Amino acid sequence: MKNFLYALGLLLLSTSALAEQALSKVLIEKYMQTVTGIEPIIDANPQLEQAMDNVIKLGKDKAIAKVKSFAVYPQIAQKIESAGFGDFEEFFDIGIRIMGGLFKSQLSQMPNGMTFDDYIAQMEGQVAMMKQQGLPENMVAPMEKQYKEQLDNMRFMQKAAESVSAQDAKFVNDNIEWITQIMGSEEDNL
Repeated sequence: MKNFLYALGLLLLSTSALAEQALSKVLIEKYMQTVTGIEPIIDANPQLEQAMDNVIKLGKDKAIAKVKSFAVYPQIAQKIESAGFGDFEEFFDIGIRIMGGLFKSQLSQMPNGMTFDDYIAQMEGQVAMMKQQGLPENMVAPMEKQYKEQLDNMRFMQKAAESVSAQDAKFVNDNIEWITQIMGSEEDNL
């Protein structure tokens, strides 16, 4: 479920007032509390989570339309708005910025000067090596599918990281431990 919210968050960009507000502890706490408040709505509708499996691959307009088409959208929108976010897009823009900032921070800490492209090449090389070693297709195919999904998600995260403002990136870097802690503690409550 958390992935559903983050995936949507990564898709939606906004120019709202909160989107212009720099990331802060108060804003991230409010975001994570709202995620926790939405979780029971999603949990009560398993078909919703299933329908969102490929949302990360949708464009902004299609993602918005998809979420708004769900029967529970008014409940989701009410939770978002009652938490003080102007609307659905604004809420998910905050998610984009948080996750993009985290990914940007992670990219800057890759070992031995490794770049994102190096990491992609390494993953692709692992699949090629498995094929060259003659491993059965029924072993290689699931790994290849998993790598492809990871790479698709990481490429999308890279785009989010590239759009992070210098101010948001600094906040995330300065508060990385706190952010990962609050995200982990909220996730534990889900």
